Amino acid sequence: MCHSPHLPRDGPGILRIRLNGKWLTMALMGGFARIGNNEITILVNDAEKGSDIDPQEAQQALEIAETNLRKAQ
Repeated sequence: MCHSPHLPRDGPGILRIRLNGKWLTMALMGGFARIGNNEITILVNDAEKGSDIDPQEAQQALEIAETNLRKAQ
């Protein structure tokens, strides 16, 4: 169990928050969260609403990144 008020995150992650009675999913690219006084502050390199992500475009981007990684190795 982590008792630190800071939660580092190196890679991408998913954040789900309840806003005005509805769940919102966000894709986060790196960063960290600070928890205190019944509030969370999140600082990330980039974020995008899950509803704004095109699954086909994301799959293509993943395939390109994997190809580039293999070439670099």
